[in-house]
Amino acid sequence: MKYVVLHAMLCALCFVQIDLLAQKEKLPRKYKDYNKFMIKVNQYENDNNYKSAKDLIIYNKKFYHENSFELLKELIYINEKLSRYDENLGLFIKGNQLGYFFLLHPALPKYKPYLQMDGFKELARSDAELRAKAIEQSTTLYELEIPKRYKSNNYYPVIFIFHGGGSNLQKVMNHWYSKGLNKNFIKVFLQSYRYYDSETFGWKSGDERADRDIIRIYDELIKNYQIDTTRIYMAGISAGATYVIDMAVRKVIPVSGIIAFCPGVPSDFSIEYPQYDDFKNMKVYIVSGENDYYLEKQKEMTEIFDLVGLEYKHLIIDDMGHQYPKNENFYIDQGIKYVENENYNE
Repeated sequence: MKYVVLHAMLCALCFVQIDLLAQKEKLPRKYKDYNKFMIKVNQYENDNNYKSAKDLIIYNKKFYHENSFELLKELIYINEKLSRYDENLGLFIKGNQLGYFFLLHPALPKYKPYLQMDGFKELARSDAELRAKAIEQSTTLYELEIPKRYKSNNYYPVIFIFHGGGSNLQKVMNHWYSKGLNKNFIKVFLQSYRYYDSETFGWKSGDERADRDIIRIYDELIKNYQIDTTRIYMAGISAGATYVIDMAVRKVIPVSGIIAFCPGVPSDFSIEYPQYDDFKNMKVYIVSGENDYYLEKQKEMTEIFDLVGLEYKHLIIDDMGHQYPKNENFYIDQGIKYVENENYNE
């Protein structure tokens, strides 16, 4: 009898331990590495397991105060996937109270579910005020990468590199690397003054304020480095590539060639541009995808290039959308070879 009672007690204890272990396993994991943490979040999202992604963020966000805005946006994204728009209204309010802004423009389709919610229009106005104040105080930033064997008695070509819309300096600096480009060029990574939300930025055609900033940066380079002013190049993706083409056409600074990934078409871009006659020494290298939503506009733009005699190459990659090409380094090297008239040592 004692054995039966003891056995029953042991079984009960085992079940309690198993239950405690199960409860413990249900707790999200604490991550010490932010990148690994976000990889796990993205894995959950890719598997449509948004509840687990949300639980993981809520459990870990207290450990990453420096990433609070990014995690706030991630929670907003997940709530939208879960159709919990009412929760996001509170997150927007909390964000504004902390000084963050989200570009809550009522005309943007993504905010349609919020339009009938009490307080959203007022929230959008306060969000716009925060953004306007930030833009007023902002400036175009840049980060240089100099060849490792830079020699002060040599003259170097320069390539200005522009991020896309809704991006920033850190993100664009993860791109535009190749052995030859790193070895031979002074690279200038740029970040627009024009905020989208609190951590992302964009470019706009005909932006005279951005033009002045680019001229200032160009003059600083000329003053401090040995620059070959006959070999000034521009590169960018999406809105950055659009602004590059626009700026080159308007001759903000001298441009010898352009490498454009998935560009849009600058506003007011037409055959009537008076500067076309002076483009004999400039080349444009465009890479886009067959599924790029800007593709048809790009074809219209290259038709104008044909009419005015501007030399260009337009590559369309199968099964690619609006993005960096997968073999990015290859297309960078091919683009440099093209705009440099093949005089490029990899």
